[in-house]
Amino acid sequence: MVTEGNREISFVIERHLGVLSESQNGWKKELNLVSWNGKPAKLDIREWSPDYQRMAKGITLRHEEARLLQRSLYRWLTGYGKQQDAPAPENSVLVEPETGEILETPAEVVEFEDLPAEEVFCCPPEEEPAAETQPETE
Repeated sequence: MVTEGNREISFVIERHLGVLSESQNGWKKELNLVSWNGKPAKLDIREWSPDYQRMAKGITLRHEEARLLQRSLYRWLTGYGKQQDAPAPENSVLVEPETGEILETPAEVVEFEDLPAEEVFCCPPEEEPAAETQPETE
């Protein structure tokens, strides 16, 4: 709980999603799911002190806002954001700019509305290691 002026603000970081940057003084800009004052958790981007007792001003996004941000970022990151409101072609792919590696094909891109809210902001499961195969013997 923190105090701002005459009012107390309670928060619970329900899920740490990622660190976007870290300053030399230890503060981290993070992406989290945060419940403010007992309300449902929202996507939250802000800087936090190392002990999580202080925070900077940040931004919170409802599910629909996060979905729209995802679409806008996708367009911008893939080069389709050059024209405002330009839709990404149906057969587009997400490509790693440095290597040219195809990261996602249209069949792999999942819209937020297709997922339960608790799965939207989590990381994909780690891949299971491939099972070792024994050479066939005659």
